[in-house]
Amino acid sequence: MAIKDAQDALSRASERGRALSGKLEDLVFRAQRIARAIKNGTQVPDSMFGRDLKEFRLDIRSYGTELSGLPNVLTGVAQSARLDPGAKAPAQAISQLSQQIHENLLALEDQGQLASQHIRGAEYKSEMGYLYAEIHGLLVRAQDLPSIADQIVLQAKAAAPAPVAAPAPAAAGSPPRPRAVPLRALGRLSPASLPVQPDSPAGGPPPAAPPSPFSA
Repeated sequence: MAIKDAQDALSRASERGRALSGKLEDLVFRAQRIARAIKNGTQVPDSMFGRDLKEFRLDIRSYGTELSGLPNVLTGVAQSARLDPGAKAPAQAISQLSQQIHENLLALEDQGQLASQHIRGAEYKSEMGYLYAEIHGLLVRAQDLPSIADQIVLQAKAAAPAPVAAPAPAAAGSPPRPRAVPLRALGRLSPASLPVQPDSPAGGPPPAAPPSPFSA
């Protein structure tokens, strides 16, 4: 299975876990109302609680079947992630989803324990005991998901190419850099091209030096 397919499978499992947690939360609330009614000696206000409890057990079993295949799926992805340069982002998502699934299952177990404490009636207590055991079984099936997901992240990082640094942008408002002007080649200088001394006639001999006052 490709890494993107594994990410989609984990996303569905995480969403289903949150939905089951909401259902169990509703069952806990109803169990508390039934417990108060039995304690006060009044009529139980929820005649459908037993049926809904059994249906929820079926949902938990189905969810357990779905979770059972996920460790093998992630193990296969971990073996191929090193060969996929684009696996880094999906690997991070898989790690987060695996952690969410684990947290959802922990919340389910806590809610199941709370429901067991509030359940009254022999038939309800027996059903809730089986349900709590099955919820704990979900945790056992999915306990390796976070560690396998971490291995996928490590493999994906090893496969990701090193990022190429982009050139720094020019500062706003800075003047453009002047273009280099090529130097013109100079020819050989000839005596005729040299400048003429201003105090000598053009082309004549240089003026004689004045006599020294120390000469005889």
